[in-house]
Amino acid sequence: MSQGNGVKVADARSLLVERVAASRHIKRSAGLRDMLLYLTERVLEGEGGESHEQEVGHKVFGRSANYDTSADNIVRVHASLPPRML
Repeated sequence: MSQGNGVKVADARSLLVERVAASRHIKRSAGLRDMLLYLTERVLEGEGGESHEQEVGHKVFGRSANYDTSADNIVRVHASLPPRML
């Protein structure tokens, strides 16, 4: 699907997310930025509904593939950072 100016919608979305990730608020937290970019990539590839906490912890934060999410809440912490922490 293309917009009137010939830019594919997925490309436009990617560019927008890259701008958000480069914003002064998001770039302060490498983990938050990396999680945003990873999840966006999954959604644009049509696989966003398949992302789970353990997968994000492994792919984004370098945890082992079978780490215990109840003992290590890194994904939940980054997903729920209040605006004042950014």
